[in-house]
This record gives sequence, structure tokens and C-alpha cells, in this order.
Amino acid sequence: MTDRPWLMRTYSGHTSARASNELYRTNLAKGQTGLSIAFDLPTQTGYDPDHPMARGEVGKVGVPVPHLGEMRTLFDGIPIEEMNTSMTINATAMWLLGLYVALAEERGVDPARLTGTTQNDIVKEYLSRGTHIFPPEPSKRLTVDLVTHTVRHVPRWNPINVCSYHLQEAGATPVQEIAYAMATACGVLDAVRESGQVRPEGLPAVVGRISFFVNAGIRFVEETCKLRAMSRLWDRLCRDRYGVADEKLRRFRYGVQVNSLGLTEQQPENNVPRIVLEALGVTLSRSARARAIQLPAWNEALGLPRPWDQQWSLRIQQILAYETDLLEYDDLLDGSRVVEAKTAELEEAADAELAWVLDGGGAFAMIDALKGRLVQSHAERVRRVESGEQEVVGLNCFTETEPSPLVEGLEGEASILVVDPAAEAEQLEHLEAWRARRDPDAVAAAIDLVRETALTSDNLMAATVTLAQAGGTVGEWAGALRDVFGEYRAPTGVGAVAAAPVASMASVREQVRAAASELGGPIRLLVGKPGLDGHSNGAEQVAVAARDAGMEVVYQGIRLTPAQIAAAARDEDVDVVGLSILSGSHLELVPETLRLLRESGVHVPVVVGGIVPEADQPKLLEAGVARVYTPKDFRLVDIMADLAELGIAARRGEAGGEKRLRRAPEPVDGTPMMDHRLVVSACAAVAALAAGVMAALTGAAGLGLVAGVAGLVAGIAAAAIGVKARTAEDQLARAAEDLQRLRREVDTLAAALAEEASLQSARSALGDERMDGSDGSSASDPAATGVVDRVSGLLEQRFLGVLVHQRVAAARRQLQPVSVVLFEVDGLGSADDEVKNQALGVLGEVIRSTLRECDAACRIGDLMAGAVLLDTTEAGAMWAAERVRGNLLASPVGSELTISAGIACYPTHALGAAELVEMAGRALERAREQGYDRVEIAPTD
Repeated sequence: MTDRPWLMRTYSGHTSARASNELYRTNLAKGQTGLSIAFDLPTQTGYDPDHPMARGEVGKVGVPVPHLGEMRTLFDGIPIEEMNTSMTINATAMWLLGLYVALAEERGVDPARLTGTTQNDIVKEYLSRGTHIFPPEPSKRLTVDLVTHTVRHVPRWNPINVCSYHLQEAGATPVQEIAYAMATACGVLDAVRESGQVRPEGLPAVVGRISFFVNAGIRFVEETCKLRAMSRLWDRLCRDRYGVADEKLRRFRYGVQVNSLGLTEQQPENNVPRIVLEALGVTLSRSARARAIQLPAWNEALGLPRPWDQQWSLRIQQILAYETDLLEYDDLLDGSRVVEAKTAELEEAADAELAWVLDGGGAFAMIDALKGRLVQSHAERVRRVESGEQEVVGLNCFTETEPSPLVEGLEGEASILVVDPAAEAEQLEHLEAWRARRDPDAVAAAIDLVRETALTSDNLMAATVTLAQAGGTVGEWAGALRDVFGEYRAPTGVGAVAAAPVASMASVREQVRAAASELGGPIRLLVGKPGLDGHSNGAEQVAVAARDAGMEVVYQGIRLTPAQIAAAARDEDVDVVGLSILSGSHLELVPETLRLLRESGVHVPVVVGGIVPEADQPKLLEAGVARVYTPKDFRLVDIMADLAELGIAARRGEAGGEKRLRRAPEPVDGTPMMDHRLVVSACAAVAALAAGVMAALTGAAGLGLVAGVAGLVAGIAAAAIGVKARTAEDQLARAAEDLQRLRREVDTLAAALAEEASLQSARSALGDERMDGSDGSSASDPAATGVVDRVSGLLEQRFLGVLVHQRVAAARRQLQPVSVVLFEVDGLGSADDEVKNQALGVLGEVIRSTLRECDAACRIGDLMAGAVLLDTTEAGAMWAAERVRGNLLASPVGSELTISAGIACYPTHALGAAELVEMAGRALERAREQGYDRVEIAPTD
């Protein structure tokens, strides 16, 4: 008996809801059996079309759907109760499903009848796609809320489509793609189980709704075995980890889009056989066949495909399903020794990689490490292609070709879809009209409901639907949650790459080295990604290659404004600015960046890389761009040679300006710049002294102060030992300067103690209850608050304002990972939360303001932050452990932080050393639960 064909989709959406609706109805009429909606970047990242971050991005890579009115237009004439709709949406997945449910209820359709999928996989956004908004923990909460709501109220809906597709695009090997997808699924299911929103007996039903979205590359035998291995591993995880007995609920259900990474701009007609072979990889094996398939178009490396191009991809699926006999037989690969051996090999290796992730705390806790491995794998792939070890027909072999009639005959621009520039202005008009028609009081109340619900543990889905029905927008929904959850900058992973440069890079490196001797330092390249485009794979590899070529690299990650890029170029005194844009917004964002660079006094070459149609390249060059690189420029060695020549010429003044020598680092606060990594002990020692002040308030005056001063002296010694300077004499001189300055801090802090916190008055204010370790309140204690304020002020002035910023400024110029110690002090023991919030609030703001200063300074290499948590009660230490992580992750570079927790224990009147050590051990366990990367304990006697 012939099997039914899989769902056939094309990934589409562009310009406006009206234009996309026409495209959907046309495709359905051509035999497409499901919808796969591409949303534009503002919709994906929680911005309304009129937000400054949305400029140039509206309708470019998908359809803008900011509110219910646009959702109505998008599905006009399409019966959603009969349609299987896949939404490629992640950070704002709850909002888009809320709009879909609101539309169904408006039409009188029971949401229980809706079928389809929300991708809702935020982990892959952190790792590869870049449309995240919130930090991992709040994002996990949104994912769990959506999953549990749909299982109860929209039971035919797939609430998550664990997406390994973009992992492969970001460089994942088959083993990594399997393991990291499984780790993400486990992370979500574990969180659902822990949330308490689903009873244990209901968990199998949740497991049965988990679906996957995978990639299929050109090595279709290996890809077939990959899918068989994924099917086996998922079945085993469902059975053993989640106790699912029903075999149907353990089925590995997946959709697929075949590989876009391997599509070439050169000889684009070769992409058609590539797409066909990749489709075979997910259809040949009946036991591991895709449930839904969407194929890219032959010209996606050139720009946005037209309806005809998508029709061609749809016809490939239809020929495979309806003309061949593929669906008439059982699994063709069962019994093959080759397939079985490869499947077993992949399963075993992926199982080991999955164990590594789970042992490390799971996918949500291991984002930094996973990102580093993906960038490493991608770098290795790029170097294999560049060296010719991995052959790509038409790209690095068999490059001789006749002109392609598919491209040449259509005169360039006509071979891709070009979005009308007037569409963005029209969308802004629609948004303004929508806001004018709605009830502002109802919208305001609904926004407050979202914000208030986010502050609780209640499920957010109902409040989201209420806001959608009231006429709210995606920007208002995301804005309310930003107020509660903050935002997140994901790790770049660039600092983790350890692959050796390709041999051909040696000549470029020597050229850069020779010029550095002449011009006062190596060429400095800024790699920037303006706008909302989160495809960072190319930018990351350019940054790695530039580092290998001996250049200094400033790479700040994704989602920057032109103003931020211009400011960074000015402050970093760069020689070349490289802009990476793949969203089609280059004609808007590049000229704006050029204008702001010139206004900032930055007159250096600017190069652009990305999906830039040939017709647009002359426009960029006329605007002042020095070079335009597209996917056909795959040899990074050639690009680096180009950038080196541009940078050297700019430094020499050969472009018409004066010769520019490298500007020396400027001193901060009158103190000399230190050319070394941050000395962590100095800041930790000051925290120890502050702990002594706080310990004095709890009854161990002399011991606490002595311990604090002793800690500071130890820190001074460690600071002297840790200084790394150009010469031994310089090292000693700078260490002596540090020593004198740190000694002055001892005097200043001691004076603060004498002035504001006499032990007797503090004890009297705190009362006898504090002395026996009970929960006495000190919320109104002026002495305690005064000490906190004074200590916080001194730390802000001297250590976080000078030492941290100074050493970051020095270390960032060395292309080294920067190690920053930040800390929060909570020595108020059992004081109530008001006083604790005062203390931590001040220091938390210092952390955030300092990291804002460091944000533009981040180079290749993850910024690390250590948190020294000081307290005299178990509850207080645990509370501080939770609070400090939240403060650090809420900082502008929170995504770059490797966070460590240390507990310094000081004996007090109520607790002995042994009890404190035990308490600190429990506090460190809490720190591990909070996701700290490294935990340490440092008891004192």
C-alpha cells in the first residue's frame, strides 16, 4: 500500500500581510499542503515597525505581523481550522500563537481544532540564529508556559519544534546536531516537569507533542543515518528519562528544510541537484522519514526567491512523492550493514556528547560552551573548503563555466524578489491607524496584566491572548516583559576557536606584522552587524580569520545600531570597519552607518559583506563603501589580504589623509595604564574588607575587621605578583604604584568604619536578636545603611570605576580574553530584604554601569565576571547567589560572562567556623543551581 506523502511547504512571507496572503493562496492552489510562515526581524525580536531598531528591516526577510489586524489580513480567505500552519518564531512565539488563537476565537473556531507548530526553540537562537530577546531562564519560562498551555487547550498543536537546522548552518557536525537538539528537548521537558504545571501522569502527553526541525546536507547517506540515529536516541530518552510507555508518544516526529549553507552563488544552477539529493536524505528511510518538508530555492544565495523559484522547489517534492515509487515500499535501508554501522556510530557518539551537555547542567546552562564548539566546528569546515580538502563543485573545483541563463538572462535584479522600499512606510501608516482605532484603556490594562503576571509564576499565555484581543502590539508585549526579564546578549563563541590558521595566511600575517612595526601597532578591524540580522556565522569567521592574520579585532556581536558602530569605531581607533548584513537592509543601514562614521571623525575604509544582489553593489560603492563581499568570496585569506592592504593604506595616509600612528591607551583617573589582565585579588580583597565591616555589625568586630584588612594586604601582594608589564623594571614600578594606591584605600575604608559604624551603636540599633542569629530586622538601621552607602561609593569611585575599567581598556587592546572580577556584598546577615536591596542595588548599578563602559570594548574572548558573595547566614548567602547572577546577566554584556561564585566565610558571635563552612557549602550548591560556571569556597579561621 502506498504511504501518504509528507506535508509539503514553502517557507515564505515578505513585504506585508496582504502580499504574503496572496502568495500563500497562490501556493496552496499549486498543491502546497501546509503553510510555513517567515516573519520579519522586528516581529521576531519584539519591536513594532516604527521602533528605531526596525528601520530598514520591515518586511525584508518575512512578513510583519505586529498585531491582530495584520494576522486577520495574513489569513484572509484561509480556513485556519483546516490548515496546518508552521510558524518559524521563537522569542515572540507566545505572542504569535496568542494572535492566532485570538483570530480563531474571533472567527468562532475552537482553538482545540487548530493544528500546526510554533518553533519556540530559544536555545538555537542563542547558538546560531540570534533572534532572542530575554535571558535563558525567563525564556525557558515562556517556552514552558506555551508548552503546558497548548497541551491543555490546543492539544493538536506542536508547541515546540526543537530546531537543529540552524545548528548545522552554524557549523554543527552530525553528532553535534543530534546531541544539542536532544539536549534542548530534555531541557524543556525537565523544566515542564519541574514547573508543576503538569501532573506526572500527564507528562507522556507533553512528550508526545515535542517535534523537531532538522537539516539535511549533501552527504545524503550520512544524513539518512543521522535521522535514523536521532529516531533511536529519542525513543530511548522518552522511555528511560521520562517513562513514556506508549510507543506512539515516543515517535521522532520531525520536519525538515534541506541545507542552505551549501548553496552557492557561483553556478547557482548546481543548487537544484543539491536540493534534490538532500531531499532524498530525509525520504529514503521509511522508518525515519520526515513528516513535513520545505525546500529552499535555487537562488537563495543571491537574494529573496520569487514565487516561480518557490514553485520549482515545490515541484521537486511533488515529483518525488507522486511520480517515483518511493512511497510504495517498506524501509529500503533495513538490513544494510553500511547504514546500520554508520547509524550506530552516530548514535554512540551523539549519546556521549549529550551526556557531556547534561552533566554540565543541560542546554540552557551550557549555552556558552555549545556556542564555542559550534564556532570551532564552523571554522574547521570553512578551512577545509578554503584549502580544497572539502570539494564544492563550481566553488573550489570545476570552476570553468558558461554564463548561467538563469541569472544572465534575467538581468540580475529580476532574478530575485526585491521588496518595495515604500512598503515600510505603508506599514507604519497601518500601525498608526491601528493604534488610533483601539481602546487605549483596555490596552493599558492588558499590558499591566502581562507585566504583573510575569512577576508571578502563573502561566503567561492567558494574559498574552488578552493583550492580543485588546489590540496590543508585539512591541508592547515584548516591552512589558523586557521591563521584568531584561534583555540578553548571547555569546559570540569566537574566543573558543583554537584551530590553526591555514598555511596561506602566513604571508598576510607577515605583512600585518611588518606594518605594525612601522605604524605603531597592528591593523585594527571592527566587525559590526547593524540592524536586527542575527545570522552571525560569517561575521564570526571573519573575526577569527582576522585574528589569525595578526590584526586586532573588535567584534561586539549582533544587533547594533549604526550609532553604536560609529562610536565603537571612534573609541577603538580602528583602521577598517567591516559591516555584515544578510537581511536585505544594506541600502538603508550602510549609508546611515557611513554618515555617522564621518560625523564622528572616523575616516577609514568601510567594507560590506552579506547577501548583496549584484544590482545593489554599485550603489554601495558610490555611497563610499570600499569593498563588497558576497558568498562567492569564500576565500578568507583573500579577504584578509584585502583588508590588510586597506588598513595599512589608511594608516599611512595613502587615501588622502595624514599618516596615522596607533594612539596610545589613555590613562583613567590620572593613574597609569596597566598592560595586563585584571588582577582579581585586589577587588576581592576590598570585598573582604567590606565583609569585615559587615561582620562587625553582626558581632565579630575585631575579628571581622582584622580579617578584612588581612585580606586586603593579601590582595595587594597578589596584585603586585599578578602585574604583567613589558619589562621587569616597569613591572616593579607599576606594582609599587598599585601597592601605594591600595594602601590608601585601607585608610579610606578604615576611616569610613570609624566615622559611621561604631560597634556599640550598631549593636544597639540592630538589637539583641541579631546577636543570636535570629531574624531581627535592620531595615531602619542608619548605621548599617550608612556603611553600605559609603563602602558602595568607595568601590564605585576607586575599584570598579578605575581598576576594572582601566584594566579592561588595557586588556581589550591585546586580543586576549578579559577577566573581570565584580562582586556584590551581602553582609547584613538576617536583615530584611529592604536593606539587602539597598546594598545590592547600589553595587548592582555599579556593575551594570561598569559593564556598559566595557560593552563597546569587548573583543574576541569571553568577558568573565567573578562574584564574591559574603554573608553570615545561609539564607542570606543563598539570596545573594540568586541576586548577583541576575544583576550580572542583566548587564549589557551579560551574555559574555562566565560567572563564578565564591563564598568567603568569617566566624561570627552566633556561628562557628565549621558551621559557616557547612553553610557556605550549601550556598554554593544553590549557586550551582543558579547556573554559575565555577564555584569556590574560601573559609577563614
